[in-house]
Amino acid sequence: MTFEMSDKAQTLKIYNLRPDTQEFIGRSDCYIPAHTGLPANCTLAPPPDIPVGSAAVYHAEQDKWSLVADHRGKTVYSLTDGSPQLITSLGDLPDGTVSTAPAEQYMKWDGSAWVHDANEEKAAFQEKARAQRQSLLTAANVVTSDWRTELQLGVGFVE
Repeated sequence: MTFEMSDKAQTLKIYNLRPDTQEFIGRSDCYIPAHTGLPANCTLAPPPDIPVGSAAVYHAEQDKWSLVADHRGKTVYSLTDGSPQLITSLGDLPDGTVSTAPAEQYMKWDGSAWVHDANEEKAAFQEKARAQRQSLLTAANVVTSDWRTELQLGVGFVE
């Protein structure tokens, strides 16, 4: 539906669009003075019925609407490491994500569900043990370094 400028003022029903996404955000009546055009970010074309979980996006070049998946505000989880990702834009869910959160820290996706990953848990505990061992060795070296120096110099011991 295209707008034609007129030499008479008119009130038209317009469909307002969000400037960044061109999605439908509401309907209003708009007073259009003579010899002026439509306000920015609106159309005269009515949007289609919008099902839950979708948004109507207007394409001005084709003067038509399309329905796009709307998952904004939902959290999805990476299939590689289970990290959460908040959806902030229109469209399908990102590849490599699922809407189900892993139940615990050491889990992997098996293609249909999160399952416990014993190998990852073992590797994490081994790394933690290595780090703790190194920390304890460093602390022991700090305490005993003066004693070793005295022993090498032959001082500090009573015979």
